[in-house]
Amino acid sequence: MRYAFVIAGHWFRFMDRPLPDSFRRKTVCVWQIVTLMVAILPITPTGFATATLAIALLLLCYSFFTDLRWLYQTGRKT
Repeated sequence: MRYAFVIAGHWFRFMDRPLPDSFRRKTVCVWQIVTLMVAILPITPTGFATATLAIALLLLCYSFFTDLRWLYQTGRKT
């Protein structure tokens, strides 16, 4: 998603602006890392791994959507 975000910034000028620091982004990043590490452990049940990975994906999509919305709204005002 990050690479698509950067590439899209070349076509959509509002996406080319810097984002302010965000505790939400940092939290989602940590959740992604921990979830991926736990999911690859052999002792992790498949259902648990699937559920936590699905939550991680939803959080990542939510985070990117929130940043896109903020960039679009602030980009229109300038």
